[in-house]
Amino acid sequence: MHFDSKGRIDISKQDNARSLGVNMTPPLHVESDPVVIDAQHHFAKKRFDHQHRWKPSPKIEMAILKSIFKNKAMI
Repeated sequence: MHFDSKGRIDISKQDNARSLGVNMTPPLHVESDPVVIDAQHHFAKKRFDHQHRWKPSPKIEMAILKSIFKNKAMI
């Protein structure tokens, strides 16, 4: 989640995420043009992942797991 300078949820970032979420939906009506491929939803998913998802490095992921479970035998 993104927050503004007052600690509130940043509505513009939230609107952007919603818009990308809608654009990730594949088109319902598919044209039968063999030359043109509608890949807008694929690019929207890439933008969404890039802007709104976080993937920890293996080192950070291991630190998180160790903090959660406190027992190295469980990891």
